[in-house]
Amino acid sequence: MSMADAIRRSQLKDGFFDKIDSSAKAALLGLIASDGHNNETGGIVITLQYGDVEYLKRFSNLIYGEDKT
Repeated sequence: MSMADAIRRSQLKDGFFDKIDSSAKAALLGLIASDGHNNETGGIVITLQYGDVEYLKRFSNLIYGEDKT
């Protein structure tokens, strides 16, 4: 799988971060703070190395209940 294949656009559930009630949510916020930025359309972009795709899979499962990477 190429890096481009690992990148997908998805919408975060509204209110997902209203309550930080797990270490996984805290870790995702940290990832966004350290490796993310907002793009011109208001989306969140996270730039990682290909080897970090497993992190994205875990976060996808947390947010959506399935792997969307």
